[in-house]
Amino acid sequence: MTSVRVVFPARGRVELEEFEIPDVGPAQVVVRTTWSLISSGTERTVLHARFEPGTHWEPYGHYPSYPGYSAVGELVAVGDAVSDLVVGDVVAARIGHASHQLIDAIGCTRIPDGIDARDATWFAFAKIARMGVQVAEFGLGARVLTIGAGMIGQMVVRWANASGVASNVVVDPMPMRLELATRGGATAVSTASVSDRDAVLDACGGIEPDVVIDATGNADVFTDALRVVAFRGRVVLVGRPVMAGDARLDGARPSVQRLGVR
Repeated sequence: MTSVRVVFPARGRVELEEFEIPDVGPAQVVVRTTWSLISSGTERTVLHARFEPGTHWEPYGHYPSYPGYSAVGELVAVGDAVSDLVVGDVVAARIGHASHQLIDAIGCTRIPDGIDARDATWFAFAKIARMGVQVAEFGLGARVLTIGAGMIGQMVVRWANASGVASNVVVDPMPMRLELATRGGATAVSTASVSDRDAVLDACGGIEPDVVIDATGNADVFTDALRVVAFRGRVVLVGRPVMAGDARLDGARPSVQRLGVR
């Protein structure tokens, strides 16, 4: 079988390339992709090599690079040893932007009936955000500030809402994002710069948040986040920040880094 996938062959270049899919192994399946969600922050960072040499980004951002890690598709072939999946099942998988892909069956999760496949493509982002929430350890009555209402930030807001927090504040310069965050459960939003401590705390009702989630991927935000969190509060970075000249995250593997408790 011939498949087509997206590739970054070099810095700043995006192409489509054909590749051959091998025969299906006993414990493998072939997924025909129907929807694949773009991770805009990660993919643009790799595409334009916007990271410092020697940081944790370097082994991930080599060329050629094959982007994508949150897709939904239909099974078109199933190995003889696979007993819990059948041809025609719609599954979610951590696979790249490709028309068809051969993967181990264990890497697929069947999507329940009634869930729109387009909505299901968000599963990987929901998982990353959930890891941040788990590290943050907030729950009923907590006061939470999320900096950045992009794809991951939107998921953080919804997890915070589901956790029963008392205050679920979001800061982002884009009003459209803040509108989505409000629909997802944010109790207050602000377009103020996170460097403006007084404006951020005003959005928080004048009270320093117990937990600050930095979902921006911008290393410069970390210092400002430390300035607004409450005494003995937590600051959690979600994602892979680009930290120029800083070795503290070199070699980091988790999607969430718990960097400090004040």
